[in-house]
Amino acid sequence: MSRRTRFWTLAMVGAGSALGTATFAQQPPAALPVNAAKAAPSYHAVSAAIADVTASWDQPGAVVSDQAPGWRAFFGALGEELDRFGAAADANARLASLGRLHKMDVALTSTSWEPAVRVRRALNAWLAPRIRIAWAGRNLTDYVKGQAGVAPENADHWVRFVGDDLGAALSSYEGAKTVQARAAALRRLTDVLAALRKGNQANPWTFSWELQGALDGLYNRPNLDASADVASVAPFLSNDVVQTGPVYRKGYVSQVTAGPRTGFGLLPSDDGIAFYNSQLASTATPITDFQQQLQQDRRGRKLSKLYYFSASSYDQPQITVTAVLRPTTGLSLIPQSTHAVSASFNSMPTQGKGLTRGLLGVIGLNQNKLTNLVAQNAIPKIASNVEREAAQEAAERIPGAEAEQNAKLRQVLPGDGTVAVKAYRINDVSFRSRPENVLVSGKVGHQAVPDAIGADMPQPPALIQPDAGVSVDVHLGSILSNVAAGALQDEGVRSIENVMIVTKATQPGAPPAEGVTVGRNVPFAEFLGQIDAARAANDPKTTALRIRKPGKPPEFFADARGYLVALVRDFQMDVPAPPGSERGGLLGAKAKVFRITIPTAEFILSFKANSATPGGPPTQVDAKVEDFVASSDAKVLGILDDENAAVPLGPLQANLILAGFRTKLQQVPINVPLTQLRIPGFDLRTISPLDPSGWMRVVLYPNGQPIPKPGQQVAQVEAPAPAPAVAAPAVAAPAPAVVTPTPAVPEANPAPAVTAASR
Repeated sequence: MSRRTRFWTLAMVGAGSALGTATFAQQPPAALPVNAAKAAPSYHAVSAAIADVTASWDQPGAVVSDQAPGWRAFFGALGEELDRFGAAADANARLASLGRLHKMDVALTSTSWEPAVRVRRALNAWLAPRIRIAWAGRNLTDYVKGQAGVAPENADHWVRFVGDDLGAALSSYEGAKTVQARAAALRRLTDVLAALRKGNQANPWTFSWELQGALDGLYNRPNLDASADVASVAPFLSNDVVQTGPVYRKGYVSQVTAGPRTGFGLLPSDDGIAFYNSQLASTATPITDFQQQLQQDRRGRKLSKLYYFSASSYDQPQITVTAVLRPTTGLSLIPQSTHAVSASFNSMPTQGKGLTRGLLGVIGLNQNKLTNLVAQNAIPKIASNVEREAAQEAAERIPGAEAEQNAKLRQVLPGDGTVAVKAYRINDVSFRSRPENVLVSGKVGHQAVPDAIGADMPQPPALIQPDAGVSVDVHLGSILSNVAAGALQDEGVRSIENVMIVTKATQPGAPPAEGVTVGRNVPFAEFLGQIDAARAANDPKTTALRIRKPGKPPEFFADARGYLVALVRDFQMDVPAPPGSERGGLLGAKAKVFRITIPTAEFILSFKANSATPGGPPTQVDAKVEDFVASSDAKVLGILDDENAAVPLGPLQANLILAGFRTKLQQVPINVPLTQLRIPGFDLRTISPLDPSGWMRVVLYPNGQPIPKPGQQVAQVEAPAPAPAVAAPAVAAPAPAVVTPTPAVPEANPAPAVTAASR
């Protein structure tokens, strides 16, 4: 089975392994869930911060401060106003609610009580981007309605775009109570953003650019945020900058000997990952033409007739190379060096001139004296030449070194601002560095889908501070949605119409893959043959399923409980009917196969990383289908021998089969071992639970290094300060002074056209 096929079949393999030849209807029927998965409100982090503060007050025997009732009232009013914002039906109602929340946010600045400060941080992180969106939309519409030169039809288009298209999408998102409603709202917001982006690319305009930036900053955030500390990146970035060996330059041969490394570190940069490497070296260079150089000087020419002079230069430089790694240009190198230059000189008497040398010796200018005089005059020039030639040599070598390294990096950094790993892409990549760590963020997607969907919620407060090692925060839902959309566009997947999964019993301890066989584009007759073979095996773990490829990619979200929700549209699965169903009976029409068709199906999964030893690294991820929700227009068809002659089952029979399917899914244990996971240079340390915001964290640590244990902290209960004196719901919306910016063009650009969501 190819990896392309495996991608979208693995989700159902676990179900197939436990369905068995005994079909769903033979299980005690379970009641189908009435409600779909609940979505966490956009202000979940604020509610969680408030709950953390008040939880200690509700503990049995808790000593509660006199200030607690005031804070309860304030937090209650804050929660009610947040709910009121979520239920706002139009832009004016949202703006008025934001004004009241802004007033409460300002009121919280009057206290330094740490629990209240945490609430304010969460509130401010939620509030600020929404105020930016509200004012960006208000400024745009005020301009087009008040500017005399704007064509009326153009102004009307923008007003409808901001008020109807964008406003309706925002209201749907903030008011979404279920995951399905949130998904539909996000598709609408995606369409609005796509239309706005297209218009800005064709006709840039100040107001529409600001609106796009505000929306991107809230609903299209990076879905990957990674941090790697110095100890984790040092094995990859700490390198020698000097190599032992001869260097040939301008007729001279210098013998270079590499010395010890003297430094490595990260540098603060928002323009890439900046770091430096320093190393000592020593060089020795015979100056083979020193006598000829001496003869070019008038006084030196006289001395060269008396003695033959030779010299060698020596240098002990410290070489520092600063590197900056950018997602667009790759690696840039900047060399610097300090030098400690010395030289040695020798002289030999020439033929003849003995009388002259003797006379000079009488007056104190003997051979040693003259050699020292030559050295005193030559050393400054030699030192200057060494430093100049070393700088020129480095400048000439740097482009080649950059080109060599960038050629290696090109497979990962193609130069278009993305990171490429096989078929996957990280778009809108940001490389940054601080002395403590390297920071990388972006939107993980697939090469077949260039417009990757970002995170619609910020990281929860618990994930703001990175852990030691490599701390990778991922917005799981958007990443899985992007990968799924890309996989369905893959050339190898587009030709697939259906996948048949045949499961069988395996020996204890055998890999799960040994019990699964997957076939592509299997005819119905062949599928019937596999059902007969499975029944003949008389083993409940042996069964056959056939799944049709959905026409639209599945979408993934987190619900309010932190469960992963997979929304699969156009879901269709063929399952074996119970033995004897081909003769008819309780389940209705004669059938060998039941075909389940669900326009929208929800698969709700929980998962947890477990360790073999207490406190040890995770060795296995255990997942479970917590619930299965079929849309009300789901159908079950009975098929005997001809799939074109399928007969719909009645509502009672269909509900029995769907209930059995749900029960079976909930009974399937999904165990993913991590012991075979190999990450070069790193060990897996922790996998966090999925937060209702959709974020989770994976932490890696360098091989062989001790993992730091979190410090033991004594829990302290801080007495609350007096609550802010604000009757929040009754506070009028503030009226901030807004200076309307001058647009880049005198005429408002046409409002973008928004099409219906097609995802």
